[in-house]
Amino acid sequence: MYMKQNKVFIAIIFVLAFIINGCHPKHQPSAQRQTYTEYLQEKRADDEEKPQRQSQKTRWTKHQEDASNSKYHKNKERKQAESNKDDELMKEIKSWLGTPYKYGGDTKSGTDCSGFVRSVYKKVYGIDLNRSARDLVNNTRLISKDELQYGDLVFFKIKGNQVSHVGIYLGNNQFVHASSKNGVVINDLTATYYTKYFYKGGRIIR
Repeated sequence: MYMKQNKVFIAIIFVLAFIINGCHPKHQPSAQRQTYTEYLQEKRADDEEKPQRQSQKTRWTKHQEDASNSKYHKNKERKQAESNKDDELMKEIKSWLGTPYKYGGDTKSGTDCSGFVRSVYKKVYGIDLNRSARDLVNNTRLISKDELQYGDLVFFKIKGNQVSHVGIYLGNNQFVHASSKNGVVINDLTATYYTKYFYKGGRIIR
């Protein structure tokens, strides 16, 4: 009886030992050492790549700065060129003020409205525009009065339903044109007469 109890006790201990070993596997130092080694290798590789990434970032930043500076300088040069042309346009217009009206004319001895506009644009911008006020519409993109900018054209329908008069917009509702009564003069778009017959603005297509 004592031997049986002893065997049972030993069997129970064996079972418990097996269960404990199954729930808590043996420590695997080699696996942990391998994982740690891999970590060190990855860290070393990352440290080696950092200067390269930093160099690439620096080059990219410099590239962006160069592109930004180039764009800035190009815009500045373009604005300066436009400003110079604006000054040249005003200078040319002033040289025409007081020129008498002459139907079919396009010189400072005598000019009509389209001849004046065409001659000024040819001199300042080197652009060949159509000869008549009606055909000048085809050289432009039509815009509203609110969109007008310095140098745009202004069209009027004074005779019937077709464009029959044209001038150059100067800003602040002022425009210059060859009037059949007064020759080349500056007038105000808000004047009753010009408000009545105003058709559209036109921005030259270049």
